[in-house]
Amino acid sequence: EPQLPFRVQAAVRHHIPSPRNPKTLPGMSPMYTSVCSRTRQRQINQKRHAGQLLVVWALVGKAVVRGVAWVAGRVLYWRFSKTHPNAEDRRKFVLAFMWKGRVVLLVMLGLATAFVVTHLEEVPISGRKRLLWVNQEGVKELGVLSAGQFKEALKDQILPHSDPRHKRIAALVERLVKSMRSMPELADREKALDLSWDVNVVETKDFNAFVLPNGSIFVFTGFMQVSDSYDQSDDTLAAMLGHEMSHALLQHSAEQASRQPFVDSVNLVLLTTLWFCLPFGFESLLSFTNNTAEGVVSSLMELPNSRTCEHEADLVGMRIAASACHDPRKGTGFWKHVVRLGFDGGGASFLSTHPPSDERAENLEKDSPQTLELYRSSKMCQHLREIRGQQQGGTQVAVGWGDFLSRLLSAVGR
Repeated sequence: EPQLPFRVQAAVRHHIPSPRNPKTLPGMSPMYTSVCSRTRQRQINQKRHAGQLLVVWALVGKAVVRGVAWVAGRVLYWRFSKTHPNAEDRRKFVLAFMWKGRVVLLVMLGLATAFVVTHLEEVPISGRKRLLWVNQEGVKELGVLSAGQFKEALKDQILPHSDPRHKRIAALVERLVKSMRSMPELADREKALDLSWDVNVVETKDFNAFVLPNGSIFVFTGFMQVSDSYDQSDDTLAAMLGHEMSHALLQHSAEQASRQPFVDSVNLVLLTTLWFCLPFGFESLLSFTNNTAEGVVSSLMELPNSRTCEHEADLVGMRIAASACHDPRKGTGFWKHVVRLGFDGGGASFLSTHPPSDERAENLEKDSPQTLELYRSSKMCQHLREIRGQQQGGTQVAVGWGDFLSRLLSAVGR
C-alpha cells in the first residue's frame, strides 16, 4: 500500500474508528479504513504494553535498584581502592569528580526540572499542582490485574449481589457516581477515565475499604460495622466511600507512578554511594543498609505526598457525599470516633502513609462551610429531603398515637 500524505495521516489520527464510533471519514477507501484499524490496534497495544511494564516494575523495581546499586558501588570501591587506598583520598577524588562534572549535573537537573514543569496538572477542587505523566491506561491495567488477584484470594468471602449488605453499598456507590457526574469539576474527569465502579463486599471483621485504579471497589463488613457503630444512617458510610472513590477519580495511583522514577533514582544514587564508601565485609548488613536508605528517602519523598493525597481524598470525597445529600458533619465526627476507638495505632505521624484521624477531622471542619452549602443547595438533596421529611412526618404521627394510647391505658388502669 502507498504511503499516505501527512495531512491524511493527521486526519486519520483524529478520526480513529472504535466500537463507539465505527464510522470512517466520508469517501475513505478500504485502504484508509485499514490504516485506521491498524492505527487503533497499535494504540491499544501501546496502552497494554504500558500497563504490563508498570506491573513488571511494581514487582521487581525495588530489587533491580538494589542490585544495580550494590554491583555499581562494589565495582567502584574495588577499582578505586587500588588507585586510592586511603578513604580520605577517595573522598577527595569523588568531590573533585563531581566538581568537574558540575556542568553535566546542572544540565541534567535542568532537563529534569523542565520535564516536571511541562507535566504539571492541577487537581480539581483542591487546586494542588502535581506531576502526572504516566498513562492512565497503564495504571488501569495494573488495577485490573490487582482486582483479579483480590477476587481470587477472597472468592469465598465476597458476598453475593442478593445480600442486603451488597445492595446497600451498591446503592450508595450509584448515588455517589451520580453526584460526581452532577459536579462540574468532576463530571468530565469521571467520564474520561471510564472507571468500572465494580462493587465487592467482603465478609471479614477487618476495618478496611479501598478502590483500585480501575474503579473496582472492595468494602469489608468490619468497616461497615465500625461505621454503623457511630451512625446508623448512610451518611458516614457515604463519606468514607466517597474518600476511597476519590483516590481513583483523582488518579492518585498514576501520580504515585509518575513520582516513582525520581524516587528510584534517588535511591539508586544513595545506595551506590553507600556501597562505594563502605569497605568490604559489610555485606552482612546488606538488608539493613538497603532498608535504612530507602526508609530515609521514603520519609522525605513518598510519605508526605501520600498524606497529602489522603487529605485531598477526604476533601473531595466529603463534597461528593454532601452533593449526594449525605450530612458532611457525620463524616467529620466519624474521624473523631476513630480516635476514641484507638484505630490510629500511635507512632510518629511523619512515618505513616495516613495522617492522624484528629488532623483529618480538623481539616474537614475547615472546609465545612463549603460542604454544608453544597449539602443544602444540591438538587439531589432537595429530592431526597422531601422523601425523608415524609417519612419523618409519618413516624411522628405514629409516635403521637402511641403516646396517646399509652396514656389512655394508664388512665384506665388507675
